[in-house]
Amino acid sequence: MSKKDIVHISARYSIGCTFLDWSLHWLSGESDVLTINSKKPTPLVENPITNEIAHGHAKNHPWGIDGTTKVLNYLENSDYNGLITIYWLGNKPTHVLKSFEEWEKNTKIETPKEFSKVWKELGERGIPGIWIDFTGPKMFLDCARTVKSPYGVDVESREESLRQWVDLHFPYSLNGIDNPQIWDYREAYALCVRPYEKWDFGCDLDFSYPNYNFNMLDWVYNGRYHIEKIMEFLDKPIDKSRWDHWCEVYEEWASRLRKVIDFANNAEKIVKDIVNNVDYEIGDMTINQEGIIQHILIYKHDLNVKTWQLEKFPTNCRDIHKLLEPNIHDVEDIYDCRKT
Repeated sequence: MSKKDIVHISARYSIGCTFLDWSLHWLSGESDVLTINSKKPTPLVENPITNEIAHGHAKNHPWGIDGTTKVLNYLENSDYNGLITIYWLGNKPTHVLKSFEEWEKNTKIETPKEFSKVWKELGERGIPGIWIDFTGPKMFLDCARTVKSPYGVDVESREESLRQWVDLHFPYSLNGIDNPQIWDYREAYALCVRPYEKWDFGCDLDFSYPNYNFNMLDWVYNGRYHIEKIMEFLDKPIDKSRWDHWCEVYEEWASRLRKVIDFANNAEKIVKDIVNNVDYEIGDMTINQEGIIQHILIYKHDLNVKTWQLEKFPTNCRDIHKLLEPNIHDVEDIYDCRKT
């Protein structure tokens, strides 16, 4: 049994854990956080949100059973008496992988095994766990993608992130294109992405160990309810003087993800409004969202967008309608939409 005040956090997909990590410290009244990287207590930030996500919070973020055990042993043997949190991942750091084959093996085979190993190890040490699950359509994850490369490294823009994703996952899609531009990458993404796919992997977790598990969408829409339940599960009183501020920061964090989820839920309607020439303002879309709209047009309506030299989609469905043209790509009828 662990003698220190330690909590471990993880998720099927890495969405919402860092904000939860910060929330536990903030609402517990902590003033600092100990990480293995700093080797000393680091002041707890009042707002962890940077670059649209909560990565301004210093955290313990080990990879796999070896990394997690190393971090845990250091923290358990430290002199620190405050709350200790570990947000672990099941896979190895993706930036060390050199090919799509390595990435796929790591994601589909090695990661699930590591999840089970780490969960069991921490559970047997008596450390309570929090698990954020998600098994919905991949479109949510595609839309939520930030300015990171497929290897988890920060890049300068979403456009650069998309380029690297296409170069890794779908390099064949740019065959025959000399000096491809961003509109070529967006179209390649539109042709190859599968937004309705439930990109799932098995996680054989033993939930008989003390844990609180819930769905990522619940965290985004019902976070106030769940954070109170989580603090109750951990037997931690909430510092009431910090509650109102936490609610403000939570809304700032959650509202961005709600927009992503709302877009994914409304993508079909947006495309129908484009096809039907409806005067409807969508607002500014990320390049991933533009690619998903283009994907649905190609695969479900046999239409495409005149995207040559088009760096950004218009924000109104009627203006996008003006750019429609017949699809000339020979694509698989993955949605059984072809007329017979």
